[in-house]
Amino acid sequence: MKKKILCVAFMLSAICGNAYAAADVSVVDNKVTVEIDSEAEEWNTVIVTKSGESLDDENIIAVKQAVADEDGTAIFNFSMPETLEGGVNGKYDLHIKSGDEDVYIESMYYALPVDRANVIDGLKNSTDIKAIIEDESNEEALRTLGVYLDIYNDLKDEDSQNENTGLTDSVCEAFVDSRTADMSDAEVIDLFNETLVIKAINALPNKSVETIECLGFSFENVKYKNAENTVKNFVCDYIYSNKPYTSFDNIQGAYEVANMLYVINNTRFDTMDSKIQGYAHDLDITEDTIYIKYINSSNKTDINKDIVTALKKKNVVTVQDLLTVIDTATKDNQGKDNPGGGGDKDIDSETIDTPSNPLATLPVINNGNRVFNDIDDVSWAKTAILAMSEKGIIAGDGKGNFNPNTSVKREEFVKMLVVAADMHKADAKCAFDDVSDEAWYSSYVASAFNNNMVYGISEKDFGVGSDITRQDMAVMCYRAAKNANKLGKVRESVQFADESKISEYAKEAVTALYEAGAINGIGDDLFDPAGTATRAQAAVIIYNLFVK
Repeated sequence: MKKKILCVAFMLSAICGNAYAAADVSVVDNKVTVEIDSEAEEWNTVIVTKSGESLDDENIIAVKQAVADEDGTAIFNFSMPETLEGGVNGKYDLHIKSGDEDVYIESMYYALPVDRANVIDGLKNSTDIKAIIEDESNEEALRTLGVYLDIYNDLKDEDSQNENTGLTDSVCEAFVDSRTADMSDAEVIDLFNETLVIKAINALPNKSVETIECLGFSFENVKYKNAENTVKNFVCDYIYSNKPYTSFDNIQGAYEVANMLYVINNTRFDTMDSKIQGYAHDLDITEDTIYIKYINSSNKTDINKDIVTALKKKNVVTVQDLLTVIDTATKDNQGKDNPGGGGDKDIDSETIDTPSNPLATLPVINNGNRVFNDIDDVSWAKTAILAMSEKGIIAGDGKGNFNPNTSVKREEFVKMLVVAADMHKADAKCAFDDVSDEAWYSSYVASAFNNNMVYGISEKDFGVGSDITRQDMAVMCYRAAKNANKLGKVRESVQFADESKISEYAKEAVTALYEAGAINGIGDDLFDPAGTATRAQAAVIIYNLFVK
């Protein structure tokens, strides 16, 4: 697991003191960058004053406006003055207004570059680190550099309350022992903060969400500090329950495992298999016999339903808990591994628990060991179709047929894609004029839109009822795969004979997916970008990216 550097430039530690901080602030020389989370394409304003001062003209140091990008991030850049009445070093208020929301205030510290340089020099070369950290005249410089003074002070308080347990001494000594002469300024700050965090998590009795927030961790593109409180508390409890830690990497590993367990606890049965297999390597269970029996079971639907039922009764909080649940569900369904065989459950049809859909969510028919009657003629897609059917991503027509050569509507393809990519939110909303809130596909289209997978055929319309083209299918899959970090390169790109017919907006997607081995042409070196995609083609591309 790759370690994430704690400081980008010099991260202001004041941010870590907030229960929820909407702003990230960094300083290089006298240049300040403020980054906030907002709504996409929304106007945002930040006004800078000394802490506690009003927004009168004479108090304002900087005013900046910025429009959030498509990911909902707004960035402001401004310069701090060299002189101010009362001195430049100190605490500042960032008065932030995002769209129509009320103004809220975030805090930041700032110290002149020369003062920060003096402190950095001491951290790099002095052996009396404790004197530097506890010198009150260095506070603004230390906080501007990103030193976690609040965590240090928590350790100091623990020392005082417990007859000097030596926590701060041990932090400073460990830092000096690990410090090397060739470290950059940012690396020195990172090392000190890592040493602080390890000691705080191991030694302090309270479970601190704020301490975990300071680490700058994220999981599947969601920053911990921006996560829902239920996620924060679950992850925080897991990290503190698995102490002590000997390295920062160990803490990051625990953070990632905690998030995976949380996701699995809240996963639907029809995507449980893909989640467990997707996380198996990082959960270190790929060699476990329980996991091996699970992935080799042919009756995954009932097993996964039992897993979900067990998790609803009691969430798993350790990897071993998860294995126990998987083992129980697998054993309970051992007699059902061959549908249609002796002693097995007689399954005529299995309806996936999703809203009614005229094509994509019809019942799956099992005729003995044969799922569909009409896929022998698309042997190139058979593996994908069967695997996608087993996972509940696609279904048949209720009569034992898959209809592999039928064209796919845009909304039908989006539904399959967001389910396979595990990006579906049942309460998602969007503003397309042709997507009714009551329509079965509403939440799927909205989930895709909110994850930047689709933008519609115009600003107002998604294109409901239209057959999806091969190039639009490629574009949607490309965006989803990028979001999920599923793109690799297994072969060199080729130039299709009809390359000139591929729209500019789709060329990058077609090339990337071809190189990833997810798509091919239709023969004769043609891609057929404007041709309609079939259900078999849709199954293969989604299978190659998210299921295989």
